[in-house]
Amino acid sequence: MISNIKILFLTIILVSCSEKSVDPNSAESSFIAAKKLYDDDNDEKAITMLEEFKARFPYSKLAVEAELLVANAFFKLQKFEEASYSYRQFVKMHPTNSMAPFAQFRIGESYWRISPEAINREQEYTQKALDEWKILISNYPTSKESQEAQTLIPKGEEKIAKSHEFIANFYYKKEKWHACAYRFHILSEKYPEYINSKKSSLLKAAFAFEQLAKEKNDKNNDENLYFKNFSQKDLLEKARELRLKAE
Repeated sequence: MISNIKILFLTIILVSCSEKSVDPNSAESSFIAAKKLYDDDNDEKAITMLEEFKARFPYSKLAVEAELLVANAFFKLQKFEEASYSYRQFVKMHPTNSMAPFAQFRIGESYWRISPEAINREQEYTQKALDEWKILISNYPTSKESQEAQTLIPKGEEKIAKSHEFIANFYYKKEKWHACAYRFHILSEKYPEYINSKKSSLLKAAFAFEQLAKEKNDKNNDENLYFKNFSQKDLLEKARELRLKAE
């Protein structure tokens, strides 16, 4: 009988403890509750609770982990703009933290996820990803994230090159010589190893510069935005250089 009473008493205590609400004045208790939401992929609520935790307990030893969890939660939700910002803030505030290389890598990866696959679209987010990964390699050269970034950068450069080449050929067909020359100029200067038909591209670029030179004296033509400071002689010299490279 006494044994049964003890069991009943212990059961009441356990149930009472399990139903006990989170102590809002306890940093550890608040963090554990937010972390559980994150672990359960309840990321929207996790972000809210983690932000509240950071505001209430800015000096807690768990505040740094909370910052990273917020960024991770945004990333899981595919809110990559918010994720990149949160990761950037983490690196800025904690550059020597052991998770800083991971956060720096994720800044680039967030941009990479945003960048379009189609080569007929601008690749500014791909370029942003590469820029962030190069910062990672420079600042954290021995990190495993740095090694991963080094394998991804050539893929990004090829993607950018193919986009420039596609758009350059589009402008060539449309006889938009200023934009065509600009795209081919970038290709020949920055990404020569990724050009599909190097000779053809160089000759098209040369022709575009020659057409720009012809248009140079046309006062009604204000389309030459990229090489407006080039003289007619400069444009023809550039065309000559490109033709020599194509030989």
